Amino acid sequence: MHPKNSKYAIPYIRAPASLSSDEKQALLDNLDLEVQDRQRKLRTTKDHLSAYLNFWGDLELNKIPKAIRALTMKEFTETYHCNAKEFFDRQAALEVEKYSLPAAPDVSKKGRKRLRGNQAKEDSKKHKRNLTDPDTKSAAPTRTLRSRLKEQSDENPKRKMSLAQRATRSQRLVQRKSVRLSTYSRGNGAPSKDDPEEKRIPQTEFNFNPPLIQVPLSSGEVLELDPAQSPSTVKNLDDAAKKKLYSSISTLQSQLNRFMSAMN
Repeated sequence: MHPKNSKYAIPYIRAPASLSSDEKQALLDNLDLEVQDRQRKLRTTKDHLSAYLNFWGDLELNKIPKAIRALTMKEFTETYHCNAKEFFDRQAALEVEKYSLPAAPDVSKKGRKRLRGNQAKEDSKKHKRNLTDPDTKSAAPTRTLRSRLKEQSDENPKRKMSLAQRATRSQRLVQRKSVRLSTYSRGNGAPSKDDPEEKRIPQTEFNFNPPLIQVPLSSGEVLELDPAQSPSTVKNLDDAAKKKLYSSISTLQSQLNRFMSAMN
């Protein structure tokens, strides 16, 4: 009986074709490269997962305060009954107790009176220690209105001297400026040394006569005064005329000062 037609026929298996050594080596190299690539991907995935788990673990751990993390599980369970609010309330009470002062003892009525009397005695002693007599020798007299008016009056010798010095100083300044201007004009108009017959330029003469102040009197007359003189030397002037004379002299003095500052 033919084996194909028998009930227990053996199947025919075709043997694979044999591979050469080069082909086998190429297959092994490809397999090695694929294993290395899968290993690299697996390691990268593992690193990402571990970093992610560590991050979330730290987040969950930071939700628990450090003070509670420092406790043991037994102490946290038995003392605070696993209640974080109870733990923080106890800590706040301890802080308040540490910085609080003890209550003051009750003082009787007699004790309060005694304390007030001692304080009053101390205050009076301090007041007596700080109380000193003023030195009358070095104290300057109080300037009254009468003394100030007396200083500003025309009969005061100090005021006469100051006005005379001010007028003398203004006269000196005017004379000095006139000498300087005349020197400049003489130098500009003088003939040269090389040609003595050269015509002279006419020199301009400057007259620095002090301006006179016109003061109307109550009688209707107009009095002309020299500002260089002291107002106290003028006679027959009433109070209004003296006041107007003083204001005119001060105005001229300020104008002269501005002129001298501009010249300098």
